Amino acid sequence: MPDVLPIALVLALLAPVPGAAQAAEEPRQATAGDYVLDSSTASLVIRLTGFIGSTTTLRLTKLEGRLHYDPARPEAASVTVSADPRSIQTSHTPVARYAKTLFEPQKFPIIAFTSTTLTWDGASGDATGDLTFHGVTRPTTLNVSLADARRGASPTEERVRFLGRGQLKRSAFGLTQGRPFVGDTVSLSFDLEFVKPPTRSAQR
Repeated sequence: MPDVLPIALVLALLAPVPGAAQAAEEPRQATAGDYVLDSSTASLVIRLTGFIGSTTTLRLTKLEGRLHYDPARPEAASVTVSADPRSIQTSHTPVARYAKTLFEPQKFPIIAFTSTTLTWDGASGDATGDLTFHGVTRPTTLNVSLADARRGASPTEERVRFLGRGQLKRSAFGLTQGRPFVGDTVSLSFDLEFVKPPTRSAQR
């Protein structure tokens, strides 16, 4: 049975999304097409729990991704998102610094998710795809939520935003070091906004 991924890497929400009622009304403002992740606003947060219940937070700041989206057929959407673990930022506590080294970012410089199927219900659904983490690729299911679909700063710019949250077992990806001082459960949360580049005709 596939692991249930909390991101980012493409899409998950196990808790209600603020503004969900608004999101349900707005998805069709965005048109079908190919979108690019806005890396300046993208957020992927990883949380690890220690054996005494403490939580260590790691934030990845370098992400890339692409999305094919059709509001008329959301189940046909596809997404690819990658994050560079070398961009992890965390606190300066000994445990946090140690937790960062567990990912061996120099040896495994990519965390990636590529969707294969999407089951959609209104403004949320489950995305299944391949997650590559610590050099291991496994099928993973994400619960995704469309938080917003809107026009951007210019009349020709369109944006769609997804939020997500979930969990996985790092040992399933061969990452077993540090236990029990660092727990096996990895919790992820992400905020991903994709931008549709204007067409050539719109740029004229």
